[in-house]
Amino acid sequence: MGFIASFHTFLREFLHHLDQYHLIQAAVIALFFGMATASIIGLFIVPAVAALVYIAADTLIPPLMHHTPIMMPAMNMALLQEGIALYIIMLVAMAVVFTIKKLILNIRG
Repeated sequence: MGFIASFHTFLREFLHHLDQYHLIQAAVIALFFGMATASIIGLFIVPAVAALVYIAADTLIPPLMHHTPIMMPAMNMALLQEGIALYIIMLVAMAVVFTIKKLILNIRG
């Protein structure tokens, strides 16, 4: 119950502490997966994949850039909260991309 009660605070703090690099990374992933989503049902499934891709990229890119060993993230409640927060963020961003894509395709077609 504490997880659910404190999640809105975690989400607010998570969004507040995203820096420019992470925002660009999330935007590119959301744009790619939003354009690849073809249906409303996919719009609720694909953000989970996008959140996993974001976590994998966030784990792999810094060690590769700085030539340090790759460390797996700790599988704990903080990672679960981050994954759920990323799912919500990706869902919103991909819904915007999906809606704009559908509007443009309906105008053109």
